[in-house]
Amino acid sequence: MAKRPRINFSANHFRDSYRAEIDALKTQTSIMKEFIRMQMNIEFKANSDIREVLEKTYRLIYEQIDNNWQEFPKADVASEVTKRDIQNHGVGSDENKVHELKDIE
Repeated sequence: MAKRPRINFSANHFRDSYRAEIDALKTQTSIMKEFIRMQMNIEFKANSDIREVLEKTYRLIYEQIDNNWQEFPKADVASEVTKRDIQNHGVGSDENKVHELKDIE
């Protein structure tokens, strides 16, 4: 929708009212541009904060998936898996498992 200047035809000078309306329109457009620029900056900052939180969350998830984030050292993972397997299923008559259990402890 086009915005046209309002002209006061009863005034003495056509040029002064036209210039005043043009200045008012320029001021309004500059204010609107500044509001839009401010809104874009606010949205960019909010999106950056959300992106940082998501990146940190995904990094922690992937570290946990890759076993980089554990309570015990990464070198003990194999012995821990063996120990838990023996605890869950028992040793039975398997001599190798008995020796493995003695070596772990």
